[in-house]
Amino acid sequence: TLPAKASPAKAKGAVAGASAAVKRPTRPSGISDATEKRLLAVRLFLAKKACREATLDLRNLLREQPKLAGAHYLLGAALVCRRHFSDGLGAYEKAIALDSRYAGDARIHEDVVRMLRYRRLRGRVLVFIDSKLGKAGLDLLAKLAATSKRREVRRGARQRLKARGAEGRIDEVLSLCRDLLQTRGCKKKRAIVARLRTLGDARALPTLRRARRAKGGFLGLEKVNGCIYKDLSEAIEALEKK
Repeated sequence: TLPAKASPAKAKGAVAGASAAVKRPTRPSGISDATEKRLLAVRLFLAKKACREATLDLRNLLREQPKLAGAHYLLGAALVCRRHFSDGLGAYEKAIALDSRYAGDARIHEDVVRMLRYRRLRGRVLVFIDSKLGKAGLDLLAKLAATSKRREVRRGARQRLKARGAEGRIDEVLSLCRDLLQTRGCKKKRAIVARLRTLGDARALPTLRRARRAKGGFLGLEKVNGCIYKDLSEAIEALEKK
């Protein structure tokens, strides 16, 4: 998309706010001053959270210039602002197809991570990250596999990385530690503890200790992980000796 013109002082301040709200690649060549002004107006709408107005202006602009990558990008931002997530993702896809620099755009990354909160979108969003964001997508998948608070997101990110032959990017210890605290069923928990013990990474110790002392039940006195208490103790002892 377009950088702001630098002449009037008032415009400078307004554009600074818009820039903070919507990060973007450097302005591509070949865009007219008239188009630049229209995109500037849209960015100001977005800075003021006037996302419906921004959407209407962008749709009009794209009818005239359907291959304007910056307009698709801003449309994606406006639609996400309006919580029209699926359409917003489609607009981002078009922006990246027209200008690959958007694959590394911070705003797009922030928005797709936000979309992962919603179960119905997760599959499509993970495919988007994997197939549209290039190397930046692999980096984002690795981060999600290790740190996402949602078990389904971590699992999906791990599966995507393994399918790409990029399982070496996964921080398995961090990922499994989160899994252990969110998994139900003795058999599954025991398998995670065994794997953490095999990995031999002391970073797992705080989680293993937390799992061993966790209590619940009606009065909060029962061991939550009583069925794997021995496994936890043995894993902790083994890692403490490392």
